[in-house]
This record gives sequence, structure tokens and C-alpha cells, in this order.
Amino acid sequence: MISRNIKYALFISFTAILSGCYSNKYYEEFKQVENASWTAKKQISFQVNAIDTKTNYNLFVVVRNTKSYKYQNLYLFVDIMAPSGKLERDTIECLLADVDGKWFGNTAGAVIDNKIWFRTDFQFQELGKYHFLFEQAMREESLMDIIDFGIRIEEKQ
Repeated sequence: MISRNIKYALFISFTAILSGCYSNKYYEEFKQVENASWTAKKQISFQVNAIDTKTNYNLFVVVRNTKSYKYQNLYLFVDIMAPSGKLERDTIECLLADVDGKWFGNTAGAVIDNKIWFRTDFQFQELGKYHFLFEQAMREESLMDIIDFGIRIEEKQ
């Protein structure tokens, strides 16, 4: 027979494990950049289904680049199109390295993985399909050494 203290300890441990597994991720998707070369005017798009209009979210972009990427930042044009067709356009700067060239983010071999916040307290104003469109704004025809690009939407805690 299991003592009351052991049952209590097991219950607390189980609860802690379950709460540690909680993820506030609402949406996450990545797209591979063909030949690690993001061409000008090439949009990377994501379609997100909004199922409520009351929750606040934090929006992030995820950039995977090689150590050969020659800049410390990445400028992006961002279009967010609501189901009704209403369009919001913004420009964001993603800092990928410091002024001395030390990479931010997580490094695995020759790949750097950056999760960069670009909007907080975002609310979907309408229910339905939203389109998030990203375009590199670095004034280069082909921006080399960007491997993958993604978006992550998290419920604000």
C-alpha cells in the first residue's frame, strides 16, 4: 500500500511535469528558402486561421542563416491581410549579430537560428484566414545564406 505522503509527492510531480509541457504556441511554420538565396520581390507567405478575437498574441519571425551571411541584420517588409482584405504593412529590422559580428540566437554547426519578436499584444480583428507575407528589404537582388524563414505566434502570458 502506498503511503499518503508518497501519493502526494507523485501527484505534485505529475502536475509539475504536465505544467512544464504547456506551450503557448498558437501557430508555427517554416519555409525553406530555395538555394539559400532569398530573391527580391519573392514573398514568403503563411496562412493562419484566426479562431478568436479576444486573445492577445506575440508575433515572431524565425530566421535560419549560415555563418556566411554577410550582414548583422535583415530588413523585412511585412503584410498582414485580414479575411476581409484589410491590409497592414510594416517594415521590421531583425538583428542577427552584434557590431563585432557575434551571432545572436542558437548556433548549431554553421547554422544560426534566431527567434525575433516583431509585434506584441496582437489581436485578430476578424475570424477566418489571415495571410502573413514577408519580403526581404535588403536592396539586393539575391540575399544569400538565408536557409529557412518562419513565423511563430504565441498566446501572450
